[in-house]
Amino acid sequence: MGKEEELSQKLDALETDYRKEKQQIEETVDDIHNENRIFRREIESLADFVRYMAKREEATEPEALQQAYRFIQEAQEEGQMVVKKTLNKLDDKQEEQRILYQKQKMSYEEDILLARKERNS
Repeated sequence: MGKEEELSQKLDALETDYRKEKQQIEETVDDIHNENRIFRREIESLADFVRYMAKREEATEPEALQQAYRFIQEAQEEGQMVVKKTLNKLDDKQEEQRILYQKQKMSYEEDILLARKERNS
């Protein structure tokens, strides 16, 4: 196998690895979005339950109800922050992988061109 073929195979392997890593990150992002939707629905259900219990138990103090809503809101905000941080980290990781891939790809392509020139000389 010639140098040019070897470099072409390395380039193909690089492309395959990059696509796999990119796909894996995209699947993780999708999973995070799905989990976030589930979390929001659960928070909404909890708020509905608190409202139901407040109506059912007319004796509930307004302060306790406000505190329950505050806890729910804090949980929702914390959940959103975790999701945002995680998505930002994944975006950064994907960008780093893209840059590294581009550099390696250019290097292999340059080496392939040099190998062709050497072969044709």
